[in-house]
Amino acid sequence: MNEAPLKEANFADGWMNERPGTPVGPFLYLFQAHRLRAGYEAALAHHQDDLWPVLARRYREALGQARFSTNSLILCIAEDLEARPFVYLEGQGRP
Repeated sequence: MNEAPLKEANFADGWMNERPGTPVGPFLYLFQAHRLRAGYEAALAHHQDDLWPVLARRYREALGQARFSTNSLILCIAEDLEARPFVYLEGQGRP
């Protein structure tokens, strides 16, 4: 199911939009990327062909934003997230 991960990703997006420049932004982009990737994997597994391409794009955008961080830990986690073959449903691949 992709509804819960998408709600969480959208919540993080809304929270950051209300607080531009928040110091926790890089972490929230990582969180958002993780939840979008979980939603992507679920949408792909359930053949939601209208949804998974959008989630793949949003995942890449969130991960890209996290990579703008100067915090080496954030960068390390972003690289680890991208290297994982899955985060939610095995066998669905990366966006």
